[in-house]
Amino acid sequence: MNTLKYYLRFIEDYHEFIKTYTEELVKDARNSTEVKDFHIQAWEKILQQCQ
Repeated sequence: MNTLKYYLRFIEDYHEFIKTYTEELVKDARNSTEVKDFHIQAWEKILQQCQ
């Protein structure tokens, strides 16, 4: 957690980061076998809870 906190402090625009991260996650789900639909659904649930 400390490492994550350390690097997250460098993000200037959290909204842009979340948008880009989500787009890349969806792309990865289409192009690989590692990210599954349930991962995308869980991520979307997390985003809804944060709004």
